[in-house]
Amino acid sequence: MEYFDIVDSADVPTGEKTTKAEAHAGSIMHRCVAVYVFDADNNLYVQDHNSGLLDHTVGGHVSAGEDYRTAAIRESEEEISLYDQVITELFLGLDSNELFNPQAQKQRTHHKFGLFESRPDERWKFVANDEVSRIFPMKLEEIAADMQQRPTLYTPGFINTMAKYIEIKSLPIPFDIEVCRSNWGKS
Repeated sequence: MEYFDIVDSADVPTGEKTTKAEAHAGSIMHRCVAVYVFDADNNLYVQDHNSGLLDHTVGGHVSAGEDYRTAAIRESEEEISLYDQVITELFLGLDSNELFNPQAQKQRTHHKFGLFESRPDERWKFVANDEVSRIFPMKLEEIAADMQQRPTLYTPGFINTMAKYIEIKSLPIPFDIEVCRSNWGKS
């Protein structure tokens, strides 16, 4: 059984632990990582998540006692065989309230995300595995536009980290998370 640290609104561990099932069922705040991996043409690899939704290139929970960076490296290795590559920290503690529309969603999930990026060299090759069967490249502008039109095709965490990524990088990509919220359940 894997356990995660429960964190408070300031992203400080409370000393209590939870399981994934307990945390998601009870909207208990806990940590996750998102790693945006880009190809040589600056396209973001998008994961065809086993939930049927589109997700970060790499995403996963931070285990109890683990820090964000260690989790980002571990998840990158497990999910997409990203070994011996630079993974850059962009932001820690992103509040990701993942209930966009109470009428259209069954439960609220509440994560604190550590956001990272990687631009691997030519040595890296994705290998499909038990955790991730497919990733594919997309332009950030296309992802952002599609998220606003059809948000229910994406994980809520991916939508939240995309908004933060565009902000951090000061990208000239129009993105309004409130449009995603208002379109939730309509797509």
